[in-house]
Amino acid sequence: MKILEQIKKSAVYAVSEVLFKGINFLLLPIYTFWLTPAEFGIIGIANTVVFLTPMLFSLGIRAAAMKFYFDYPNDERRKEFYGTIWIFSIVVPAVCFGLIELTSEQLANKIFSEIEYDPYVRIMLATGFFGAAFFQVPREFFRAADKPWAYTLLNSSLFLSIGILTYWYLVVGRQGVFGALMARLVAYFAVGVIVSFFFLRHVRFRFRISDIKAALLFSLPLIPHFLSFWVLTAANRMILERYDGLDAVGVFSLAFSVGTVVVLVGAAQSNALIPTLGAVDLSKPKSLRSARSAITQFLLIVPAVAITALFFVGDVISMFVGPEYYAALGYLPVLLIGFLLNSLYYAPVNVITLVLGKPRIIGYASISAAIVNIIGNLLLVPWIGIWGSVVVHVGTYGLLFVVLLLIANESVPGLFDWPLLKIPFAATVCCWVFYYIVGTIEPGFIPIVLKTLGIIVVVTMLARTYGKVYRHTALEKNL
Repeated sequence: MKILEQIKKSAVYAVSEVLFKGINFLLLPIYTFWLTPAEFGIIGIANTVVFLTPMLFSLGIRAAAMKFYFDYPNDERRKEFYGTIWIFSIVVPAVCFGLIELTSEQLANKIFSEIEYDPYVRIMLATGFFGAAFFQVPREFFRAADKPWAYTLLNSSLFLSIGILTYWYLVVGRQGVFGALMARLVAYFAVGVIVSFFFLRHVRFRFRISDIKAALLFSLPLIPHFLSFWVLTAANRMILERYDGLDAVGVFSLAFSVGTVVVLVGAAQSNALIPTLGAVDLSKPKSLRSARSAITQFLLIVPAVAITALFFVGDVISMFVGPEYYAALGYLPVLLIGFLLNSLYYAPVNVITLVLGKPRIIGYASISAAIVNIIGNLLLVPWIGIWGSVVVHVGTYGLLFVVLLLIANESVPGLFDWPLLKIPFAATVCCWVFYYIVGTIEPGFIPIVLKTLGIIVVVTMLARTYGKVYRHTALEKNL
């Protein structure tokens, strides 16, 4: 893949990921102005539920929605496959939602200490159901088909709907956290219906048991991975809610929402990697060189974004939140280390799943990290509160990234250009040390100047490394 082409696609995907996954970050000024930390804590819990339920309700079939696109070169046969799994992703989640409704009160009381099932948890689960039924299959299809503009249009429509409805329910209607949750529910339903209408031309509704069997054989082993990913990114808020209350969840959720900026960029870069890695032929050196170039670009861009976020995002956010949220900014620099590791791990994950075709490795590694995460949170949160979740977040993502990177590098030697990658990784470590040195200086003109100079130095180093990647790519193209 040409470098400029990947940059263009990455930019489109980045915008899309910011609009979809970054909706909470972009709505922070409204949330933090109109909601108390405890109410914002409910929003934080809602994010974890809406993220988890589509995957569990549909048995993780969204993974097959992306993978099997490459296994069906015949367009008509591919349409039948997507029609089959789309029916599955509507019917099975509906049954799961109905079963939960039968035991709603008992279930909610066992999981939450301060959140009632009716109406809050019910709205969260209904939103998750619409996410499973209307968005999972179309979204993964557009990613696999390398249609960044369609993917972005879908996410931008959802983003605009949530934003407009949030303003209507929360600001105009003054309905508090109930209004904020209802805004998302109505947006998911309305946009989902429209998306389904336009996606119909890509499917043919012919239910094939063989397709479901093949899809589940691929997706079920990945459920532990997706569930573990949920544990790594969201379970800390559930544990905080039980031991430290919704106020702590609200403060932590603010810091977490800000830190997700780095993950959004990593996810966008990962989306741009998928077509290249999905088409890799291990028997062809040229194909491997193309994949190596794409991975190197990924591992250069993500640290640069993380460093920029580290230096400036805290100062920007402090201008939009009230004093009751200021404590969140103290956790942000350490949390960003975890988010950087979270973003970087997309590279080895894509290599293991798309190039090697061994998703079970991801599942085993993720389960191990998730177990460490739960145990760590249960031990540290009752003792040191929010800091316990912060420390565990960084530690478990560091463990997961290192393990998967070693496996990917050992399985496909040569995909990671270590001599070039030493520069951005060294620059990242130096920047975190530099940040804390600057942080000891009284706020004012001098820290701003020092941060700006630091960014200039880092960008220069990364630009030189990026230039080497470009020259290597041009040289390999001529070989």
